[in-house]
Amino acid sequence: NAKEEVAGTNPLDGASALTVIAMEKSATQMDISFQAVPGRYYRLESSPNLKDPWTPVGAAIQADATTESFTDTAVAGVEKRFYRVRVSTNPL
Repeated sequence: NAKEEVAGTNPLDGASALTVIAMEKSATQMDISFQAVPGRYYRLESSPNLKDPWTPVGAAIQADATTESFTDTAVAGVEKRFYRVRVSTNPL
């Protein structure tokens, strides 16, 4: 439940989750939108596979709305990339 508290989700509600809403890729960028909790801090991270370390994509943000987004501008020529969104109650 501690992770639910940090994410601002309800552990008694299966629909309450940190959820990616949309991912849109163009030739030059990937836009990722997700459900957010105002006041929480979020950081997008990427990895070329699930074994290598995750690296930050741009700066962390503090949500001021229930939907937020990140843009990865380093996708030209990249065939595959994994993403995750980290959340915290403190600046990342």
